[in-house]
Amino acid sequence: MPEKGVMICTALNPDETIAQFNDGKYLVIYDETKKYLAVQVRNPVLAKKNKRFRFVKECLNLNANVIYVPRGSLSFSASRAIKKAGAKAYVVTPGGKFPDSETAEPSFGEVFRSSLHAFAERFRRKH
Repeated sequence: MPEKGVMICTALNPDETIAQFNDGKYLVIYDETKKYLAVQVRNPVLAKKNKRFRFVKECLNLNANVIYVPRGSLSFSASRAIKKAGAKAYVVTPGGKFPDSETAEPSFGEVFRSSLHAFAERFRRKH
């Protein structure tokens, strides 16, 4: 049976720079093995609540096994969903060129900070 290739999911702006999950125009899946965009769709979470988690779930539903998470987009629930699916997450800087952006392993501090941002966004939306 052939080995599954590396399928990277992230959010992109029209100029192919990495965007936050909650405001990127596109959700893309990039086949790292074959070096092409396998999927490019309008960001399906722009009008939804819990955008970070829903974006990650969309990536996983599209069979991504690596998720490039822009700084500020890796909430606790998103991190948990990635781990549960057996996928990998790498933190990237928003505005970086995809797929050549530098990546780093996510830290607890990154997850905590992202979760605080998500909470603050929901709070502002309600008030």
